[in-house]
This record gives sequence, C-alpha cells and structure tokens, in this order.
Amino acid sequence: MPNSTKTFIPAKENTLFLKVFGTWVRWMFHHRFHRVVIHQAYHPPRDRVTLYYGNHTSWWDALMPLLLNQTRFKQQARAMMDLEQVQKHPFFPWIGVFSVDLSHPRGSIRSLRYALESFRRPQASLFLYPEGELKHPLSEPRIQPFKPGMEWLIRQAHQKGYPLDVVPMTIHMHTMDSQRPECIIHIGTALKAPESLITKEFEEVLKQQYLADITARSGGASQ
Repeated sequence: MPNSTKTFIPAKENTLFLKVFGTWVRWMFHHRFHRVVIHQAYHPPRDRVTLYYGNHTSWWDALMPLLLNQTRFKQQARAMMDLEQVQKHPFFPWIGVFSVDLSHPRGSIRSLRYALESFRRPQASLFLYPEGELKHPLSEPRIQPFKPGMEWLIRQAHQKGYPLDVVPMTIHMHTMDSQRPECIIHIGTALKAPESLITKEFEEVLKQQYLADITARSGGASQ
C-alpha cells in the first residue's frame, strides 16, 4: 500500500535501474507505436541547464522524459509528478522523478524549491507538465491554463543566475495512418529572455506549437 503520510518524495536516481528501465521504455515505444517522430529544434549546450515544459494528454507522458533524455539530450534529467502517482509507482524516483502535492500549497512550494536546487547540477534538466493534470487531447481549449509554479521557478532560477533555457515540448498522438498510433514529439527552440515572459505567454507558445503539429502531422526523424 502507498504511504499516504508521506507528503514529498525526492528523486533517488539509480544508474543500473535507469539503464535497464530505459531499454524497456525504448522497446515499449517501438512496439506499441506505428511510428515515433521527433522534431528536435533544441540541442542542449553543455554550459546550460534546461526546463522542458509540455502538454499532458497521455499515460505515455510519464515515460517521455526518460526516452528523450537517453536517446537525445543526455542531461541529468529529473521530472515532477503528482504525489499520488509516485506513491502508486515507487520505482519512479529511481529514474529521477520527484513528487508534487498540488492539493497543498506548502507541498507545491517544497517541490518547486527542490526543482530549483536541481538546476545547480551540471547539465541539469527538468521536465514539467504545467497544466498540472492529465487532460483529454480533444478537450477545449487543447492547452489548459497553467499552474503558477512554472513562472515562479523560472524567475527564481534567473535571480540565482542559473543559465536556464526554457523549451516547449508538444506531444501529439493519432491513428490516421495505422491501427497503431503514431507519436509526434516536437522539441521547440529555447525561448528568448524567458525571465520577461509570463504564464499566459508560455501557454500561447505551447498552444501554437501544438496546433502546428496537428496541422503538419508528419515528417521528421523517427526512432
């Protein structure tokens, strides 16, 4: 049974488990999808740290950070996940996941401070789904309003002088060409002067990228 008294679960990366589980994740994506297409405009510089933020519409989103980091980015990656899900799947901290309890403001602040400290590591990255909950991909609007934590995290990172890139990441899945779904992942370009942006502007960047993905629906390099 999950430990319901625990309000925060930190990341506890395990190198061996990361390697084995990462192999299984790549196998899963290869066999469950007709095609995985990755449009990658951002290539992380070695002297920068990165915040990837994306839409949250699928169970697969939980595995996306590991897949992308092991196959493309090669950073010290972590991801924030709802406390209940981390309690339900206790192996997640071994791959760099830490919890956030959105139902309690103090719990959210603790997780954001932990995320901020994670940027002190060389070539660190953080994957964040700022909508805060899983949403159906056909819901309107397709990109839901963001929780306020992302803006706080970016402003604090810049105040501390962390060399932070903020990168939009959109995920779109469809079955238009095959009975198995196709997964399109679009890693956008780093946003300019992110310390001057506000939450609504981050939302708009993600929304426009997502709509462009739906319109294009093809191309790129596949895994």
